[in-house]
Parts: sequence; structure tokens; C-alpha cells
Amino acid sequence: SNYPLLMADKNRNKFLLGKGGQKEIAKLLKKSSNPKQTIQDFQKSHSLHSMFAKAFQTIPKHNAKKGDKKVESLDTDSVLTFLYHLGVSQQEVHKRISDALKQNLEDEIRAIKGTEPLVTLLKSCWLPATTVPELRPVLWAVLRKLGSNTPIKVLECLGERDDDGITLKHKEVWHPLPPLLKRLVWEVDWDRCMLNQDPDDPKIYLELVNTTLFAQRLSPLIDQYVCQPILRESTNKPFVASQIDRRFLTTQRRSLTSLKASKNVGKNDAKQKEFEDGMLKTSNTIIEFRKLLSGGDSSPTYRPKLLYAALSILMGHHGNSPVFLGGAKHLYSTLVADILLSGPLPKAYLPVLSLARTLDESVKVGVVTDSQIVQIQSSLRKIYPPESGNESGKAGKMTSSSIRSISVHASEVRSLLKKTITAAIAAMREADPQSLFLNPVTDKIAPGYSRLIQKPMCMKQMEYTDYNTILDWDRDVQLMFRNCITYNTGNEGQWFRGEAKRQNKVFKDDIYTQAKKIFEEESAKILPAREVQKKRKASGTGAIEPLEPTKPKKRKKDDETLPSMQALASMLLSDPFVIRILLDRLLKSLRIDNIKSSTLPVGHSVIPSLLQLLQLAQFSKQLCAIRGKGYMVPDVGFEQNDEDPVGFQLLRQFTPLLIKLFLEAELDKRTSIPKDLLAAARSLPTRKNMISLETWKNTRHLHILKCLVQGAMVHVCQPGNSYEESLTQTFPKFAHALSQFAPNMWEERPFFHSLIQAITRHKNKLRRGTRGVIISTWLGWLKNSSKKKDKKGSMFSSAHECFLNLIAEWAALGNLLLPRDTLIKVTTETVEAVNASEKSKTRKFKEVWKKETFVSIKELYQHLLKNLTNEQMKEWKDHVGIEDDDDTKDEIP
Repeated sequence: SNYPLLMADKNRNKFLLGKGGQKEIAKLLKKSSNPKQTIQDFQKSHSLHSMFAKAFQTIPKHNAKKGDKKVESLDTDSVLTFLYHLGVSQQEVHKRISDALKQNLEDEIRAIKGTEPLVTLLKSCWLPATTVPELRPVLWAVLRKLGSNTPIKVLECLGERDDDGITLKHKEVWHPLPPLLKRLVWEVDWDRCMLNQDPDDPKIYLELVNTTLFAQRLSPLIDQYVCQPILRESTNKPFVASQIDRRFLTTQRRSLTSLKASKNVGKNDAKQKEFEDGMLKTSNTIIEFRKLLSGGDSSPTYRPKLLYAALSILMGHHGNSPVFLGGAKHLYSTLVADILLSGPLPKAYLPVLSLARTLDESVKVGVVTDSQIVQIQSSLRKIYPPESGNESGKAGKMTSSSIRSISVHASEVRSLLKKTITAAIAAMREADPQSLFLNPVTDKIAPGYSRLIQKPMCMKQMEYTDYNTILDWDRDVQLMFRNCITYNTGNEGQWFRGEAKRQNKVFKDDIYTQAKKIFEEESAKILPAREVQKKRKASGTGAIEPLEPTKPKKRKKDDETLPSMQALASMLLSDPFVIRILLDRLLKSLRIDNIKSSTLPVGHSVIPSLLQLLQLAQFSKQLCAIRGKGYMVPDVGFEQNDEDPVGFQLLRQFTPLLIKLFLEAELDKRTSIPKDLLAAARSLPTRKNMISLETWKNTRHLHILKCLVQGAMVHVCQPGNSYEESLTQTFPKFAHALSQFAPNMWEERPFFHSLIQAITRHKNKLRRGTRGVIISTWLGWLKNSSKKKDKKGSMFSSAHECFLNLIAEWAALGNLLLPRDTLIKVTTETVEAVNASEKSKTRKFKEVWKKETFVSIKELYQHLLKNLTNEQMKEWKDHVGIEDDDDTKDEIP
């Protein structure tokens, strides 16, 4: 009512704003002879003061004279009232004012120099910001500015949890924090939870580790990796028929390289699509690991404390895993290898990284060569330092003097190689004026680089790498240039591709040629080529020599952010994919080399070293259980050692018996073939077994020997390695030998998977008698229970489940192979066998039939019962004592 001009709707068109003002100034400029003056007058007449004066019938401030009373003052009420009538709400006004104030405050915070003012501001705004949402941006701005200088107490407050121990107390403040702050909180929380906590029990340690924020963040990623069905399936086959099979399974092993391999198969293949989906998930898991450990895209290098925490978590899991041949249960070791191979590591990890790379190359080709064994042992010698003084001489007295001489000269040659490569890299830097290949490439610099390039390489990484040969360095250089060409495609990457090709030509023509020439000339002075050849000839393979055994040692922990390198090395060796190729090479050497040359394993050039590597892998569970606080190198077994008898028992006592088993299997095969020794065998008395079962007693602690017998058994069951009829005699011999290694065979899932794969390759060629022997042997495994006090039997065991899978495979081949009467008999005997192994009534077949924990085995029975008529199905259920239900009438997926 006091401002009639403002309140009158008909007068609102006098306040020309926006497009109205643009039209008016356009008209005025068309008529004006002095545009500059016109614009100045328009600005004066349409200024905020002038419009306020017109609205409130006052005098504009720039036109006011001394003594005027009605001068426009722009007080708060009048401004808000004016903006309201222009259609601007008070909420929007407040929002714009608060945004402007917040932006100005953040700008001032970013301009502050030094940490003391920021800490003072942080103290004053912490409590209001944690309770008032509008003030949290101020807190985030202060924390972003402080970065790594954030006080530890603040980081501890950010990591506080509610009474449940899981939910963050300040989760609203936590989520928008930058990656660096979150990682700092994880590190402080890890230190707080693990401070002075070092329990001896691995289960207690794992429970303690899982209380940390970092473990809670990693747990879903770890579970996603180790529960990947394709990886689990491939790791549960430790014994395969050929190198091609090992290579195929390896394509499912490396999450970063398998994506490339999966593109070669048609997209319409359902199994291939499942494979690609699984590998994509695994690849994304590794990429997420890299981001969490490195602090985001801006910093590709792993943070030492987070890397230590992640590896400690995986060690805790592995320390609670089964002994040795654990199959999918040892995927934690595979994940450790993937982490070490997927990103730049601190310098202290170089020996372990070198070991991981060598093992990875062996896994990819499906076989471990002599040269790779040398590289593995070279890396292990850096990780497991030999004992000094008299103990070293005593432990290594079986090593020839020529080998020790070569080792001394080899260290000088490696030093020369290091100097040569360092000088050559300096020349490469001069040929790269833009420093394109000097530093690691990050996703921030090159988006999507880590997804496309599986093995990044740069000059700085070469400088920190200890190469065994100059050819190894040349391969890394070629990989570096190849990565550049692979990533930079299209017209945009033409210059980068050209630069890579130019520098590669300079490298090949000048740098590498000169470096190789200098190295060869200088190394010839250190150790002439003739002397090297002579010594290698005198020592067999020359470079392959087992590690010197040591007594148990305590680890010297100089750096709190470094895990036990010995524990990491043992985990890499216990990787199921590595165990597969080591066992295969060892079995092949025993089966072929020793038998053909009629020599003992102790005289072989490779067998002692392979047995020692497998012992180191076997110790991984114990090492990880104590977090590597102690370690030892096992004795190879050249001589009797009462303190460490396992090596001698493996090398001298029982591997020769395994060779005899191979000979038995070969003789069984030849005496079953009509055109070979069948006629001679029929004309002679019944042949007795070459090996008495008594000789296999007291071998339960020799887990490696048990795995070798299992692998040998799978080998003889492969088509072509034995005659179908000869398996009737050979299968029980290996089964009886295995019965001496363990009280039961219930949880040998990896062995069962490999055995089933070998048996089912015969398809319908297996004779009825052979199938009967396999069935009776397996039923014996299910029934066996040497420990009378065992509360649990084979009802829920892997042996039970895998046997039903084998029967289902045979049933799928047709009624002629497994008639219904035989199927009923076999399934009935299976139920009787597992019932006989159970001591508790609550674990009998009819009691567990409807339990959820029995579902996987129940579905296998239901699938088999589909081959029967309704009457036979009902009769079978009545016989085993279970109630009829509708589940068996539906198709089982």
C-alpha cells in the first residue's frame, strides 16, 4: 500500500528486464547517433538503484543531491520485496547467497598457506559440520586442502564406527571424501586395530583383520574373485592330459590377459559368453584392486601400507586354507600373483615380482622349462638368503665346486649387465626428448590405458628391474614400444605411433647393438666362453641347483609396511596353476627320464629342485599362519637328515616306488594288448605285484608324495596311456597306495575332478569289469573311516558329490552303458556306504535328505532318478528310507 507504483500490475512493464530490456536497447541504438552515450544512459536509467527508485518513488542514489530525503537505500526488506515482485523466491535468493558465500569461503580456504590455520579452522568447524549438513562442504574443503597433513585424530574420528562395529558413525561425512583421505583413514584404522595385536592362532588373526575398514572394503572384491565359477573350475583340475589342456585352463587364469583371448571365439557360443562375462568381472575386480591400493587414478604406484594390508589379509585367508593341493581354496594365492603383476610396486618387492613374472610365463605356456627353473631359483635365493659360516658349508656340501665357481662369476656378470643396461637407458632418454616413455602411463593421462594395456612398461621401471639376460631387457623395450602403438590408434595416435617406431629403430640400430657388443666383450673377460661350457658340461645342466637348506630362522622386520617376502614367495609357488605345471614336470621326469635312463631320481638334474619347490609351496600355509615370522629352506634329501627327514624320504625312499608303479601300469597295459605281451602273460603264472602295500605305510605326512600318486593315477586313466582292460588291474594298485596316505579320501575334490575327466574321456569304451572296479574302489573310499571317534562321515563330502557326478556322466551316455538295474544298485550301495561312514543318527541319509545343506547332493540323486520309472523310483526311495515328494517329478536344471 505504501508503494502504489510497484503494486500496480499495469505498471510492471515499466521494469524492463531480460528480453524486454534487450528489445528496448536495440530500438534506442537504431535511433541513436552516439551509441556509446546511449548505452551509458541506458545503464544509468536501468540500474538497480534507478529501478528501485522508480518502484518505490524515491530518488536514485547517483542522482541524489545533498539534502534530499527520499534517496533509495537498498535495505534488505526492500530488496527482497522487489525481487519477489520480479518473480524471484526468497528460497532461491537464500540459496544463491549461500552458494556464493560457500564458494568464496572455499576459495579463501584454498588460498590459505600453511597447515596451522587450517587445523584451527578444522577444530572450530568439526562439531557443527558433523551435525549440520549445510556446513559439511566447509569441512570437506578443509580436509581436501590438508590432504596428507590431516591430523591423525581427525582421521581416527572419520573412521569411528557405531556399536555394531561396521556402520560408520559419520557416514554422511565419509562418502564425499576424496580418495586420498579415504586411504589415509584406512591406514590409520589399520594401525589402530592391529597395534600390538599379533595372535598366534590364524583364525583369531583373520577375525581381527576383518574388523578393519580396509578389510571390509576389500572383502566383497576378494569374494568376487575367489568365487568366480570359471576360475574355481580350472583350479580344481590339477592333473590334465596334455600341455594344450594346461594352456586352455591358463586362459582362464590371468584375469587381465584372458579378455584378449576370449575375443577369438564366436559371440553366439553360450559357454563363451559365460566365459567372457566371468573374465570381465574378474578383470574389473583387479582394476578395482589397483585403484584402491594406488590412491586413485592420479597415482599409479601402490601405497606401501595399503599394499601391506591387502597382502596381510590374503595371507590370513591362505593361512586358514587346506594343506597343499587345495584347488579353488588356494585362489587367494592366485589373487596375490595378479596383484603383484598388475601394478608398479615399491623397490623392496622386486625379487618377489621377478619370481611372479617367471612363474606367470611358465603358466602361460603350460610347462616349466630348465631356464625358467634357473630363474625361479635365482629369485628365491634373493628372498631366502643362505646361512653364513659353517652351516652354509655343511648344508651345501653335496654341491659341486664347479657350480659354486659359476655362481661367483655369474654375480659379476649380472653386475656388468646392470651397468650396461643403465648406460643404454641413458642413451634412450636422449633419443626421447619429449620423455614419452620415461614415466608410467596413468589413466588420468591416457583414459582407459590400464584396461587395454595389461603389462605397462617404461624406462624407470626398467631401471629398477634386475634382468637375467640382455634379451630379457630387449623384450621389455619392445613391449614398451608395442604398448604405445597398441593404445594410440586412429589419426589422433598417428604421431605417437610414428615416434614409437622412430625410437625403436634408433634402439635396434644403435643403442641395443652397441650395448650387446660391449656386454659380450666385457663378460668374455670375466669368464671365457670355453670355461663356461666346460663347467656346464661337467655339472649336467649347469645352472639348475637346489637352494641350500637352512635351519628355521626368525624374520628381521626392518619395515613395518613390508610383509614377509618368504611368505609371499611360498604363496606364489602354491598358486594352483603353478602347482599344476610343477607336478606335471616332476611326473613327466619320473615317468620318462628316469625309466628310459634306468636311473634313480636323486641322480636326475631337475627332480631334486622340483621337489624342493613343492616343499616350499607346501610350507605356505604354515608360513602365512604365522605371517612369515619364521621360515626355512627344506633339505633336498641328498643325504639322511634326522632334523628334516621329509626331503630324504621323498627323494630317496618313495619316488623310486612311484617309478615302480609306473612300470607296473605299463606292464599291465602291454599284457592286455593282443599283439604285444598278452600271449606271453597267459602262458606264465599269475604275476604278483612288484610293490607290497606295506612299503607305503607311514607316509601320511608326505602330502607331496600323495599328490604325485594321484597325478600318476590320473595319467594312467587317460585314454591312450592305458588299455581299457588293463585298468581293471592298474586302478586298484594306485587306489591301495593312496589309501595309505590319509585316513580317508573324502575331501580330495581337485583329484576327483581330474580323475572323472580322465575316466569319462573313454566314453562308452570302458568295459563293464573296469567300471565295476572303479565303482567298488570309490564305494570303498566313501565307506572308509579309520578314526573310530570321527563324528562326521562322507555324507556331505566331495567324494560323495563327485561320485554321483561320475555316475551321471555314465548315465548320460545311454542305457547300454549303465542299465537301470545297475543304476539302482549303484545308487543304493552309495547310500549304504555313506550311511556306514556316519556315526551320528542325525547325519544318516534319510535324516539329511530334506536339509538345505544337502541340496547340491540331493539334486544329483534326483537327476539320476529321472532315468527310472515311477515304480522304480518309489521302490528305491522306500528302500533307502526317504519319503516320496514332488521334487523328483520335476526336471532338475
